[in-house]
Amino acid sequence: MHIQQTERSTERPTLQELTQIASEMVRFCTSHLNSNEQIVGSETSTGTIVTAADLNLSERYLTFASSQFPGSFSEEHDPKAPDGSLMRLQYSELLMFDPLDGTGDKKYGSPDTPSGMGYSSLVTVVNNNEAVGGVCIRPAHHEVLIFHEGEMHRYRITNQQSGILAKEPADAFLGTHLRKTNPNPNEIRVNNRPAYPDTNFPPEFFENVNEVAEGEFTFVPTEAGGAGDSLSRLMLGDLDLVYSGRKTDWKNWDTDLFKGAINQYGGRITDYSGKPLAGINNEDLWHTNGVLASICPPRVQELWIKAIQASEGLYYDPRE
Repeated sequence: MHIQQTERSTERPTLQELTQIASEMVRFCTSHLNSNEQIVGSETSTGTIVTAADLNLSERYLTFASSQFPGSFSEEHDPKAPDGSLMRLQYSELLMFDPLDGTGDKKYGSPDTPSGMGYSSLVTVVNNNEAVGGVCIRPAHHEVLIFHEGEMHRYRITNQQSGILAKEPADAFLGTHLRKTNPNPNEIRVNNRPAYPDTNFPPEFFENVNEVAEGEFTFVPTEAGGAGDSLSRLMLGDLDLVYSGRKTDWKNWDTDLFKGAINQYGGRITDYSGKPLAGINNEDLWHTNGVLASICPPRVQELWIKAIQASEGLYYDPRE
């Protein structure tokens, strides 16, 4: 694949360019994603493991990106300058990869769902330290979400080896669909992650939150995977609220490609306290105060924040 060479220092990617990137990523996923799930390194917990597949896919993505997007990096290969700062600020445009978001979801799954349903492969296009587009590959679901100028475009993967994509009709998932998949308007489906023992909400978590909510809404745990999977499900109407916990390992490469579309469709994505998420900077990419996102009436997110804050100390929050 070859993206047409142009002066891109002030341009934003076109939908065609993003589709080309997505097509190449799909092909790489096919050949590298299941190459080797052996754990690499000393980390052994579900939330921090790295497998050979993570590294293989990361290296393939960076090889593809290096000629036209110098300075591109991934979660597995994050280059540092001699002074310790991140090298990305030397470049006006680059690609930011999370080659395998939800490694533990892919490797272990959960007792209730097949292994591999909760992972995704993510890339964010960064222009002058601002996320301006992105791609979310969901191989187990045979679909691709492309984010361009605040809009989400959904594609069906029709041939993985060739990277052939077929665009889905916009009315299949956009606009007023966002609550149609939930027949109970007062029920708020919140992401829950069974594959990760340390980030699986216990029953008392929701019991205490719903007690504080006093019946205005009922928050219900709904199975989901990593950040990419959870935010994708939010965009597709399968979840109403996504919460990472106050302390989290979610980073800019997990969230920033979704931000424009969430805001465009009337949603909110903030930290735990309701403040805007930190942008891309030269110091850190971690969302150290958690992530909270919803596409539903603002009152839902306000009530969730109130309930979580009011119930602090009454329950064990496994994401703390």
